[in-house]
Amino acid sequence: MRAQVYTSGALSCGVLLAFITYLNGMLGEITHPVWASFMIHGIGALIAGGCLFFIPKFSKTKAPLWSYTGGFFGAVVVILSAIAVSSKLGVSGTIALSLLGQILASAIIDHYGFFGLPKRSFSFYKLMEIMTILAGSLCIVVGAR
Repeated sequence: MRAQVYTSGALSCGVLLAFITYLNGMLGEITHPVWASFMIHGIGALIAGGCLFFIPKFSKTKAPLWSYTGGFFGAVVVILSAIAVSSKLGVSGTIALSLLGQILASAIIDHYGFFGLPKRSFSFYKLMEIMTILAGSLCIVVGAR
């Protein structure tokens, strides 16, 4: 049951990411990519703050200082995607290349066990996964031109 919840949550994140990328791209095109990033993070902060108010357990969690850099990187991601989605890449190309970047970075993080995570050695199957995603990304990006 738990695995189904995690799988459904991850799939939902992907669907929402596509919508967010499109909406931020359009907002960034109408206004400015930095304004689009400010809006998504401002609204997100309000919603997250509301969640902390109703779920106080999370507000007492001790996190290492470096973990707060995620907010900075999140803002950069939103700005870059707002710029990229307005290009010839569109939403599909932006998401495909973002996914490729995520897979490559996560393979490195897993292999070396960064951030205190357990090490997961790089395998032939991981290489095949990356090559398949690379091929699919190239098809999407080349097809968009």
